Amino acid sequence: FGDGNTSTLQNPAHTYAAAGSYNVTLTVNNIASCEHIYSASVDILSLPLVPADPTSTELACQGKTTVFTTAGGTYATEYAWELLPVGAGTVSDTTPSATVTWDAAYTGPASIKVKSLNECGESAYSGEFSVTVQPVPALPGLPAGEAQIDSYKYPSSDFTTTGADHALTYEWTVDPANAGTFTGTGLTGTITWDPSYRGMVNIHTTGINDCGLGIVSDPFEVEIFSTMSINDLNSPLAMEIFPNPSKGKFTFSIQTKDNLSVNLRVLNPLGTAIFSEQNIRVNGKLTKVVDLSQESDGIYFVILENSKKNIIRKIMIQK
Repeated sequence: FGDGNTSTLQNPAHTYAAAGSYNVTLTVNNIASCEHIYSASVDILSLPLVPADPTSTELACQGKTTVFTTAGGTYATEYAWELLPVGAGTVSDTTPSATVTWDAAYTGPASIKVKSLNECGESAYSGEFSVTVQPVPALPGLPAGEAQIDSYKYPSSDFTTTGADHALTYEWTVDPANAGTFTGTGLTGTITWDPSYRGMVNIHTTGINDCGLGIVSDPFEVEIFSTMSINDLNSPLAMEIFPNPSKGKFTFSIQTKDNLSVNLRVLNPLGTAIFSEQNIRVNGKLTKVVDLSQESDGIYFVILENSKKNIIRKIMIQK
């Protein structure tokens, strides 16, 4: 049999003590003492040995992947991995490296083990490697803040969220991105508006923990407008109006570089004056509240004028 053992049986069975390649020889004799010898090489394989226990340095996160490895088992040609509990995720690799895809609904304890395979059979399972599948941050509360913002009067604004389960910090974003820049990683985010931006924006927040970003919040819609034009900034006469739109009560902030007398009028869509005040003295800055809540919803025109300049602004009553 090539290992020092022999047999005189016609069809012998032999158990090899060790794996390896053996040269098996059959010698046949007849009554005339004629002899014939046949030889063949036989490869004896061993059952695979139990592989080394799995290991991983990666965090296990809900709905994401984790790679586990084993140093392998002697005589193994492939491997079978088992993840427990069964519903924790999926693993289908047959190599010394296995990628587990964790179920999006599962968090909590889990373990993984591996066994060796070859043509002769399989080994027992290795020891288990235990992990705790961590949750990703949940959906945050809808951002809250002012829905209409005068970026001239309020160059920065705060938005808040009630938070998200499992979140450690938060990422605040504005869409479109050129509308402003957020700071803050807590339940309050502060945005500094781009002075040139006008229009609608969506505010989002996302929870963050060791597993990364969670689910993005629903959008909070904000209208950005400005009561001050670029030309007004260096003008001897300027006006800002807030809030705009409003339910009817408006604050007019009038700025001058000198002591001036100005006239203030508000016209309805037909051009009829519904408010008028003449010879208002302004020396630097004057704030005046005008109540138009008795008027209907719609667009109105504010005219601020003196002998050198007229300023016309649109305001909206929206109850």
